[in-house]
Amino acid sequence: MTTDKRLESLKRIKGNLYGKIKKTQRNGIVDCCEEFRFLRRSNDISFNNKMNRLGITHLVLDEKYDMSDVFLEDIVNPIKHGANTVFGVIGPTRSGKSELVQTIVLILKQSNKEYRNRDVNIYLSWTQPQFYAMLMNLKKGDIMWRDEDPKPFGKGSRTETWGVENVLHAIAKMENSFIFVDPKKIKVDICDLYLESAGMNRKTRENRFMIMDDEKYYFGHIYVILHNDEGFRKWYEAEKDKFVDKAIKEGGRFKSLPESVEIEQEELDEVLREEVLFLENNYKTKKGEKKIHDRKLHIYILRKQGYGLDTISNIVGLEKTSVEAYYYEVKRFLRDELYKS
Repeated sequence: MTTDKRLESLKRIKGNLYGKIKKTQRNGIVDCCEEFRFLRRSNDISFNNKMNRLGITHLVLDEKYDMSDVFLEDIVNPIKHGANTVFGVIGPTRSGKSELVQTIVLILKQSNKEYRNRDVNIYLSWTQPQFYAMLMNLKKGDIMWRDEDPKPFGKGSRTETWGVENVLHAIAKMENSFIFVDPKKIKVDICDLYLESAGMNRKTRENRFMIMDDEKYYFGHIYVILHNDEGFRKWYEAEKDKFVDKAIKEGGRFKSLPESVEIEQEELDEVLREEVLFLENNYKTKKGEKKIHDRKLHIYILRKQGYGLDTISNIVGLEKTSVEAYYYEVKRFLRDELYKS
């Protein structure tokens, strides 16, 4: 599909759906969801209340704030000029986030081929260890998609808030594009653009999203028509099914443990989260290091989550002896500083 056709699928055909903007007043509230609704009525109400409270209903409904063409340019232009972009996609479940990301990925892949003459890989991850493992395999221009974790249970689920800002800064020169779904939960705060679900029109197969800049200021909305690459859509669903099936099996084993063990695991997760925060804010060494290196922190987290030395060695690209040395270095620091009596 050409770029022009993709733009056509992103840009709303003005007038077909609204004609004139309709503002339905309900107790003084402008209804932003008359044509574009969420799956759950409670999400409609929440979105309407938010847009009205912020006083930005015009950014939702007024077609002069349709930024679909701007959004397309911000996907394509960084690739044309040898840069990268980090996207954040926010919204409730079943609100079109995955379809939006699939469209972004397809445009990124095509643009890399058209403007940089390279075939790039797509890496889809659901969890922290998967993400870091895949980072080791990235080549120039590759696309990294960190989807929202569909499993709210199991080992490590309470330590899924983690920072990747330093990692992204370090590999910016590789021109890799990153897409984070639900970046709030994984503490990614350096996205170039944020997209927030703003309802779906099932008759026209359109999804609407609010668009925000890197400071999270709203400046308009975009429309995305469902893409027609069924092969890619099936690939994504198959990958998701595989992850969910694996998570259910792991969750089943976890839930079969005695109640006392479950509580102990929950407490361990809480402790690990506190340790990570302490390391991020207080780490220092006798050699003059005043900030914990990402790799050391990743090693400590993975070791505490039960990963073996061989697995961690493959993830971080270090010998097992170095992995073990870094782990005990961090452990000694916590013993001397956080747990000192």
